[in-house]
Amino acid sequence: MKIVGIDPGKSGALALVESSTLQCEDVLLMPYDGKELNVLEVSQFLSKADAVVLERQQAMPAQGRGSIFTLGSAYGAFRATVALSGKKYMTALPTKWTRTVLEGVPGEGKARNITAAKRLFPELDLTPGRRTKPHDGIADAALLAFYGCRV
Repeated sequence: MKIVGIDPGKSGALALVESSTLQCEDVLLMPYDGKELNVLEVSQFLSKADAVVLERQQAMPAQGRGSIFTLGSAYGAFRATVALSGKKYMTALPTKWTRTVLEGVPGEGKARNITAAKRLFPELDLTPGRRTKPHDGIADAALLAFYGCRV
């Protein structure tokens, strides 16, 4: 079964994982056309999958109104695109999927997620292009797909 994990943040990503081999087969960095999410590109990526795990978004107290609107708008676009794809899907709160996937992994925050992704997917390129720092959106998307494999 092929599962897509989606980290829907502005610097997020989508990752396609084969559940039987736990191989990350493909990655798509968040496709934006200016300020708008390219839902056609997302839809084409989802066509490769059997199921989808989308990280549930929620407003945080310190966020500004514009930031919350952008976040909610992109999250709504993702939910609609995933639902219209006809794929089986689930949404997962960050606290829930990280508790399951990061159990026993040392560290804190995004560095902990990157460490876990490197362990689970050693061949996954977390520094695509000319990046020197690991892309935490790719790590989170791969971990979300792994969470889908586990539940």
